[in-house]
Amino acid sequence: MVVPTLSIKDLTVSFGKPGRELLAVNGVTYDVQPGETLGVVGESGSGKSVTLLAALGLLPSPPARISRGSVEFQGRDLARMDAKKVRQIRGKDVGFIFQEPLTSLNPVMTIGDQIAEAIVVHDQNIGWQKARARAVELMSLVGMPDPERLAKQYPHEFSGGMRQRIVIAIAIANNPKLLIADEPTTALDVTVQAQILDVIREAQEKTGAATILVSHDLGVIAQMASKIVVMYAGRVMEAGDAEDVLENPLHPYTAALIECAPTMESELKDIHPIPGQSPSLMEMPSGCPFHPRCRYRQDVCASRVPAYRAIGSDRHVACHFVEETAEGGRLVVPAAIDA
Repeated sequence: MVVPTLSIKDLTVSFGKPGRELLAVNGVTYDVQPGETLGVVGESGSGKSVTLLAALGLLPSPPARISRGSVEFQGRDLARMDAKKVRQIRGKDVGFIFQEPLTSLNPVMTIGDQIAEAIVVHDQNIGWQKARARAVELMSLVGMPDPERLAKQYPHEFSGGMRQRIVIAIAIANNPKLLIADEPTTALDVTVQAQILDVIREAQEKTGAATILVSHDLGVIAQMASKIVVMYAGRVMEAGDAEDVLENPLHPYTAALIECAPTMESELKDIHPIPGQSPSLMEMPSGCPFHPRCRYRQDVCASRVPAYRAIGSDRHVACHFVEETAEGGRLVVPAAIDA
């Protein structure tokens, strides 16, 4: 049996003091297999990034705390590993492409030295001269023109797309087993987005890494991911094969996300925004967290949290009426309520 590259089980992350905690992540479970691309999608504030930052020990503690669950990287539980050992894995075996490349880069170090530093920190046998040469190779790999010249420049001299390429180069510098890309195309124009996604594909092919792609953009997820996890208010609402989930959503939230996402073919009348907004951590609704915005809500939705359960061999859904919604492979919840 193949061991997942990363296996998150019942992960719960809270902020604040015991007794006055706010749950940012509540019982999240998902795996990513070797060589697989997993897409994690959901609105801002759904817990996508917090889940992975907590898993890799990148949240300040206090106030953040993993109060329940496990995070296994190749069978080793990171949540119960001391910080020094986690640092040895992070950056070497796990590469992280952060959301904002400008704040991810050191403004007073040259680009080449920042890439080289990522290599030297994890391999004491490589000197700075070889590491700088490797940095130039990595810059060429991610599509940077004239890398030898650009390696001597600073982050503020680069465009957003160029900085994103450098962050990717740092993430893959040590041939990681797992590559995490957190909103890698945010604030980039469509042409640059496509180029960055191509770079991530090439990096994955080069390293053979399992990849977790975090995004609120369903179009990006549809292009890149073979599996998908849909999150809302710190919980997983639906997970399964990406094509199946996007073509036949079984959770009302997944269906609502798809309905409000514009496409090249869609007209204005075809786009249906989700009413209301994501709940605050301080005012989390009872029962199903999505029920105040759900057009299919029933009385039970407000009083009881739905179980996250398997539907078929490779689909999981957290909805009280998932058996009804699975009828014919289409969302057909009875007694729909107008929003």
